[in-house]
Amino acid sequence: MDKKTHKEKLMSIPTAKEFVLNHYDGYLAGDYTPNEVYRIMIEFAKMHVEAALKAASENTEVICDSSDIFQSINEESILNAYPLNNIK
Repeated sequence: MDKKTHKEKLMSIPTAKEFVLNHYDGYLAGDYTPNEVYRIMIEFAKMHVEAALKAASENTEVICDSSDIFQSINEESILNAYPLNNIK
């Protein structure tokens, strides 16, 4: 079982700079075409979307009445589950 906290998991997602430097050394040498750069950007964005969806699924606040009967889901708990400043 992964014992990292929610914040630790979010902080472990690489920045765009870290992602490129760690996985695509040829980028710095100018070896990539625009289409390859787009592919790299899409891969990076998908990684963040997956993390955002996971964060939302783990941090959704369900609102119940006093008898624990489901009433609604707090929309803000979903919208705020993944900080946009994680995309760098």
